[in-house]
Amino acid sequence: METLEALGKSANVKASAIVSNEGLLIASNMDPKMHAETFAAMTALLRNTAQMTMETVGKGVPDRLIVDINDGTRLVTVGAGSRALLTACIKRSDGDMGLDLAELQYCADKIRSIIG
Repeated sequence: METLEALGKSANVKASAIVSNEGLLIASNMDPKMHAETFAAMTALLRNTAQMTMETVGKGVPDRLIVDINDGTRLVTVGAGSRALLTACIKRSDGDMGLDLAELQYCADKIRSIIG
């Protein structure tokens, strides 16, 4: 999908995928050595677990989920409509994620307009 290709042109995005809320891979842009289907399933599981946790404490669906890894990589997942998620592995040397998050949200909005 061209949205993932455009996102992949960012020097900071190392892998990205569009995933159904159930964990099925819709599209991906990642190294062929990575197992995209497993990545998709685990991403949806993380998001759904975060959602259940927030519902337990009386809050709604998280806008985004960010997992920090100690080497500076972050796994960021955002909603892309009512049926899909956009997830990306982002590596920033300076730790400033503002532009990356804005770009991810822009792509998620494009996906939302296509998938619904």
